[in-house]
Amino acid sequence: MEEKNYFFRIIDLLRTIINEKTEKIDDSFLEKVSEYLKLEKESDWHTFCCIMDSIEDTEHAKLSFKKYGFKGPTQYEDLGEIYIRLYGFFNALYLQKTAIEELLRISRIENIAKMKKDLNALEIIKLRHKAASHTIKYNDNNISESYMICQYYLENNDLELLDQNNKFEEYSFEKLKNLLEEYNNYCFEVLYKIGKKFIKHLYKTESDRKKKFIKEIDELNNEKKGEIVTKIKLDCPFKNKCDKYQKHYASQ
Repeated sequence: MEEKNYFFRIIDLLRTIINEKTEKIDDSFLEKVSEYLKLEKESDWHTFCCIMDSIEDTEHAKLSFKKYGFKGPTQYEDLGEIYIRLYGFFNALYLQKTAIEELLRISRIENIAKMKKDLNALEIIKLRHKAASHTIKYNDNNISESYMICQYYLENNDLELLDQNNKFEEYSFEKLKNLLEEYNNYCFEVLYKIGKKFIKHLYKTESDRKKKFIKEIDELNNEKKGEIVTKIKLDCPFKNKCDKYQKHYASQ
């Protein structure tokens, strides 16, 4: 697992928050947890748990692609594995996107429709449709298109598509990783907003706990944006009250 993977870290924080508020429920669990989280229906609790697992599971697939590309870590030149990794990567990406969309619904955060629209407009999501889902019949503004994957480029960890008008779309491995990073940045922003809403709602009557978790999620967000947060402990009799945080902006 990559160091400083922000998806794993923010999901861990969400799990911590939710577990802390639900672990003491000893009876009528589904009823009470639905009330705590303001779920539309009791079955959404199971959906929520599935979402957490799905985001983490699919993140492993994304990390493997980022590290090894379509060829994978194997020493063998196997064309079948290349195609499995191509289809596997893009559909893991889509599964994660779907999980995040469901989390948006469950959280009832503001501007859900716009967030979903922006998420689906990301170039790598459109590329997934062309290369790994609707390759034979891709619909773009009610215009049906078909695509062919150029096999030669896959063997070099690149992706090139040829449409019905003999027009090429070229995606080097570096460009694919850049598109993935664009997706990651947007999805992390969504998870950050959802996390803050859960914290403010679940701890609205617990000021100290709310401040603690707001601080944690804000620091994670700042770090993701390129800030380094250094905790300075002061050597004084009241150091528990004197702990201060100093932020240094890392060079971009």
